Amino acid sequence: MGLSPKTSRLIIFGSLLAAIAFTGCGKSANQEFTALTDSFFQQWPALHPVEASELGIHSHDNLLPSPSDSVFAKKTRLYRSSLNKLKDINPRKLSTQNRIDYKQFVNGLQYRLFLSDTLRIQHWSPLVYTELLDQAFSHPVFGSSVVDSIRADDLLQRLDNLPRWLKQVLAILENPAEPHVRAAIGQARGIAADLEAHSLSSQFETITQDALRRLGEAESAAAIALTDFADDLEQQILPSSDRNFRLGAAYYQRMFHYILQTDWTPQMTLERAEKQVRTLQDEMYTAAAPLANQWWSIQYRNPSRAQKLRLIQRVLNSIDNNRQDPEQIVSYVNSQINQLKEFVRQHKILAIGSELNLSVSPGSPHFAGFPLVSLRSPGPMASERRGVLIIQSIPGNWSRS
Repeated sequence: MGLSPKTSRLIIFGSLLAAIAFTGCGKSANQEFTALTDSFFQQWPALHPVEASELGIHSHDNLLPSPSDSVFAKKTRLYRSSLNKLKDINPRKLSTQNRIDYKQFVNGLQYRLFLSDTLRIQHWSPLVYTELLDQAFSHPVFGSSVVDSIRADDLLQRLDNLPRWLKQVLAILENPAEPHVRAAIGQARGIAADLEAHSLSSQFETITQDALRRLGEAESAAAIALTDFADDLEQQILPSSDRNFRLGAAYYQRMFHYILQTDWTPQMTLERAEKQVRTLQDEMYTAAAPLANQWWSIQYRNPSRAQKLRLIQRVLNSIDNNRQDPEQIVSYVNSQINQLKEFVRQHKILAIGSELNLSVSPGSPHFAGFPLVSLRSPGPMASERRGVLIIQSIPGNWSRS
């Protein structure tokens, strides 16, 4: 089990934020729920500064969350007290929007308690911390509408705190699981490479040369600390990482429920997934068949599943041999960005307002191929309207994986 950057970081807050602005319908249940969410979000940012930054709450952009047991205990108390208060609210008396938020809120709090209290994942998975760092130093987090000098100072403090923070992480780890350690090593080195390339300081346009120099030095120092951290994981932690990372059937079922928010069993989901895979393969064959006919004069009247898959593979391999490099792709997407935004709006693929200022950026090498394209947009609490469309590089063996 690994923590996905997209799955774990904001699972509580997908639709819950609408409740903060809710003014109530004159019913006590709605008023109690609104008061509870208000209270929760007054306490939450200080304990989750990186996630708060992503949501657009920039009051703690200079901080990294302490990996100490005392801070995890504070988080647990906040989650438990919020769950207990939610039990006193009858969701059937809530408005439609608040009922949805209520369910999201309960599921997210239970999931976080399951990770921290039941699995105690913060003690045996360094991925908890490396995935957090990928968020902590992402472009959108420091691409807010806050003036450059303040953003730069926040970033400088977060970078300066990193070496000490990494030592605390090493100290808290207890017999980690080997797959998690290996993945964390790769992530740490990937983030270090990004920082060494000064990918963050280069975005500031109005700060002084002295401030820019200090930021660059801090990025380089942070990159060294991350490289040392990866080396320590590899040399000191990995050799003794013999923990069984598998959850077992009961825990797996709970994790499955929390992440997918479904009552389906894994077997039900697998059967539906396999059916969808066959549907996608048929669609890929429909797209590949004309190309195969055009390029190699290959035509099948009633192809078997195996013939379809071989033809799809051959077409993909041919495309792979002639694909453009990432710089060409980013340049092309940049030239088409306005048309892409309009296409997304017309087909309602994502909720993109007309005021969103969207730019294109190449992705980090350590995330090559996962995913190929992603949108990092301002958090729902942010006042800025700048987003980044990230184009990941494509691994050389992508068509055969």
